[in-house]
Amino acid sequence: MSNYMPKGSISATTSGIFYLEKIDSISFGSILRSAEESTLGSGTVDLITACECIHWTDTIAALQEFGRQLKPGGTLVLTHYGVAQILGNDSAQRIWKAIWGVHSTKAKGALFDRAFQLCNKALEGLEFPELEWETVKRIYINANGNLESFIFNERVGESRRVKNGEEKVWEDGDEQWSDQQGIDWLRGYFGTWMPRIPESEIQFLWHDMELVLKGEKVRIEFPVVMVFATKTQHSPY
Repeated sequence: MSNYMPKGSISATTSGIFYLEKIDSISFGSILRSAEESTLGSGTVDLITACECIHWTDTIAALQEFGRQLKPGGTLVLTHYGVAQILGNDSAQRIWKAIWGVHSTKAKGALFDRAFQLCNKALEGLEFPELEWETVKRIYINANGNLESFIFNERVGESRRVKNGEEKVWEDGDEQWSDQQGIDWLRGYFGTWMPRIPESEIQFLWHDMELVLKGEKVRIEFPVVMVFATKTQHSPY
């Protein structure tokens, strides 16, 4: 990941650990505000990260607010990881997708619709106006050259907002976003999703999964997208 960061005082590694260079002291504080509106001063921030959350916001308002907060030349980093894919066992993957399908029938409403439309297209529905942003780079990890692995259900948005000048990077086989796991892990992982699905509603699917896995672990892999955007020197914000 360090190869993807713009030049400056901030670098990062694939493990997600950020190293701040040329800074004598660092202090941290917290402010309880929304992504769309903050009390932070204009042009006061070097780096903004929004990890696993941009799809729950009013994205147009949030990106404008991030642009206002950033210094000219400052960097915005957005990340999203899709649902873990089961590799090397097609039967288990089909059952796993059927479990997703049950969740999709429960996740209803405008908020979920907007989130799915954005995530199912790997954040490609986000637009970065050229007057405000430059050097936009979209990095797709474990996506195998397409966006299919990000699609969770039929609520798919658009990709038309990706501009020709934006750079796309595809990185496959990232071991830090893969693992060997069994059915207990899959149950626990699924149990973190909202809204929660009663076990009784999908018990037959977990039974089928047990029969297919036979107590063995399978390889899982997460598709990940990271978007890096730099605020222009002449941004109106």
